[in-house]
Amino acid sequence: MSKVLTKFEHQLIEKDELSREGWEELQEVVKREKFQFKLRKKGVKLSSHIGLISLSDGTVIEILPKIYYSESKEEGRRLATLLMVNLIERNLRQLKGVAGALDLKVPFLELVMYATLLYAERKIVIPGIYRSYERQELLSRNLSGRVLVSKNLTRNPFNREKLFIERELLTADVPVNRLLLKVAELVGKRATFKKLKSLAGRIILYLKDLEVENWPTGESPGRIKLNRMNAHYEPIVELAKLLKEGRGRGRRGGAITWLYNMDFLFERLISTALPESEYQKEFSVGEGFKIRPDILFKDAVIDAKWKRVDEIPNNDCFQVISYAYLLEKRFRRPIRKPLLVYPEIESREQLTWDIRETST
Repeated sequence: MSKVLTKFEHQLIEKDELSREGWEELQEVVKREKFQFKLRKKGVKLSSHIGLISLSDGTVIEILPKIYYSESKEEGRRLATLLMVNLIERNLRQLKGVAGALDLKVPFLELVMYATLLYAERKIVIPGIYRSYERQELLSRNLSGRVLVSKNLTRNPFNREKLFIERELLTADVPVNRLLLKVAELVGKRATFKKLKSLAGRIILYLKDLEVENWPTGESPGRIKLNRMNAHYEPIVELAKLLKEGRGRGRRGGAITWLYNMDFLFERLISTALPESEYQKEFSVGEGFKIRPDILFKDAVIDAKWKRVDEIPNNDCFQVISYAYLLEKRFRRPIRKPLLVYPEIESREQLTWDIRETST
């Protein structure tokens, strides 16, 4: 039976909340993910990352975004689900409704997985999975294909019953389907949500004739190229990227981590809301010195900050103003609006500055 322990960003996972084996595993996680955790006497202090830590004793530690006007798990899961779904499908039409209708007592990352796999079942598996003609070389008695003369002369000179031939075969054993199978296997193995485990099982059963390794090179999500015939697989590819990139490396003792930086998620949420924006475009401003503004949109440069502030820090202001100055003076970008964007907090007044250029 799985135990779900829910925490928020920057909270403490107390040693007493875990079994002895679970605590030892968590310490191993801290050693390999130092930038995401800090080891304390009483437990482990979290950083500004959200996600899941799945321990081999069945304990799942869910880490939610800090909600400044509310610390309810439901609010945290709703926001976290929205942020993750936003990365999987840019227009939010297919998955947002599914995820929003789910029970918010389930760990948020499993809500995202469920929404994506339910999409896969409805839009990919039930209508019929993608098939493609793949070129095959084989030694066969049936000569229904192109005989490979040179190969037969060098590797098969004495066999008169079988010849090397090349043929094209319509098959479902293609990269996008192998990736779907790998995602379903990975999700089904660690799911605590019964509906998610059952859904993953149905997809695995349907694709049981395919063979897949642990993220083989050809099916690595970053290398898969979609076309107009298999474009509907995009949410699966994006979920695979999230699972692969968020998964902790150097797995030890059975612990698996899926952790995502909140600054990154917040930036991506804003850039997705601005379809024509440029996300983290790099500019070289001198030898060995580069700038990478979070978001460029028309005549605005946007610096997104996932943090609570009572007063806007001077450092944040200087940073975004420096971006605007360099982009306009060095790269002739007409920047008129340097913008700082923070998560909304109740009762905060909107603050603005007048920036005056001096001759100094």
